[in-house]
Amino acid sequence: MIFPLIAGVLAAAFVATAKEDHMGTWRAWWQGVVDPGATRRASERLRSGLLDQINYARIGAKLDPLKTDPELEKFLERYATELPCDDADAVTQNLQNTLPRYFKVAVCVATKPDPEELLHEFRPFSEKSSKEMTHFACMLKASAGGLSKTCLAVIGQRLEDFSPEALNARKADAFYNVCPHCSFPHVCRVSYQQHSLIMDCPSCGRTYAVVAVDSSGKFRYVNEFLTGYEPPAKFPKDQSSLQKLFTIWSAVHRHCTYTLDPETKKSQIDAWQTAFETENLQRGDCEDSSIFLADWLEAQGFRVRVVLGRYGDMGGHAWCVVRLDGVDYLLESTTGRPDPNNPPYADIVGSRYVPEIEFDRKAIYVRNKPKQAFSGDYWSSKVWARVEPRNHSISSAVRASADVSQQLSASTRRAERLSADKTRLAITGHRQPAVAPFANLDKIPAGSLWQLRARDVADPENSGADAP
Repeated sequence: MIFPLIAGVLAAAFVATAKEDHMGTWRAWWQGVVDPGATRRASERLRSGLLDQINYARIGAKLDPLKTDPELEKFLERYATELPCDDADAVTQNLQNTLPRYFKVAVCVATKPDPEELLHEFRPFSEKSSKEMTHFACMLKASAGGLSKTCLAVIGQRLEDFSPEALNARKADAFYNVCPHCSFPHVCRVSYQQHSLIMDCPSCGRTYAVVAVDSSGKFRYVNEFLTGYEPPAKFPKDQSSLQKLFTIWSAVHRHCTYTLDPETKKSQIDAWQTAFETENLQRGDCEDSSIFLADWLEAQGFRVRVVLGRYGDMGGHAWCVVRLDGVDYLLESTTGRPDPNNPPYADIVGSRYVPEIEFDRKAIYVRNKPKQAFSGDYWSSKVWARVEPRNHSISSAVRASADVSQQLSASTRRAERLSADKTRLAITGHRQPAVAPFANLDKIPAGSLWQLRARDVADPENSGADAP
């Protein structure tokens, strides 16, 4: 009794399908029964055919062809295994949450009984990919109990890792990065009209990258302007460290005439100089002379940093801070004349200086709490966070993130599965919302002036300094 009943149901379904001219559904189903590898081969043919279809349209529009991305394909395979694919918006949201490197994404979902018919369904999608798109991936899965096939296709703008070299290539204005402070993955946007730039994390708000243009028009991390240059100078053997400090400081003053950067013109750039360039030109602005002074002092074994921040109401400024025998000295490389009889103790002369960023040859140092009033401490790790730009590993931060399956949105689990007798084409496109813009160094926000700490300048024991 059971066998005739099943046979009757199948026969009725077959007759109904034949009347509606849906024989392709049964052909595809029967082919999958007799040949289990047919779905895999159909998926490969669809993948190559769809990529060719998209790239033919892009080549005709004089755009770069798309590339395949194994990371994106792996995401689609995991997604299709665990979740239904008919909600293109949900796919887009989960993709960008899981792979934030994809700044711009377009997703298309189509369902047909015969995989060969899916190429035709994707034609409108294939002809409208924007020029920013770089990569492609798709997957094919059975739906409606194996009587139909659903194809999920994704094209996206896969961003390069942020670096000065990527900026110098000038192929894009958006890059991928992971904050070294809080491990937040995000996109950073640049404006090539600016030549000295800082970048803050959109999650924790702390600075993690500072770049500037050199004299050849190339971007560098600012700490890489400290090249280790040391002028050919000799010092008396009996000279104290403090005397050597004043000797070097005075020499920089004599060999560097303060010169403002040129106004912004097409033929001119606001370029930063290395110590060697500043010494040879014998001119430069505040960051140029500070780099010259810091490079020379560090070569002589001094603990020194270049500081970027604000001086009172005068706007952006650069200076040096040196710690010697437990005492901090604030060195101006642009104004005044070094006076050994009046050492520039940082807690005495520094009341109008508000630092935001420091750097030496190996790293940059940024405020742990950017909006907090400065305490006067230039060195404590409680105030300053250290970032080594070249040692910051994006891949390690990504590997530490949760597994793909744990990041898939729970909302998509409630999506209804596709019906066997309907054709479905769903298209969506979105941009990644987590974006960290660059800001010009001249626009470093001013903080509150820190309170003076009294010092008895006349008491050498209290100052902790050697007699000049």
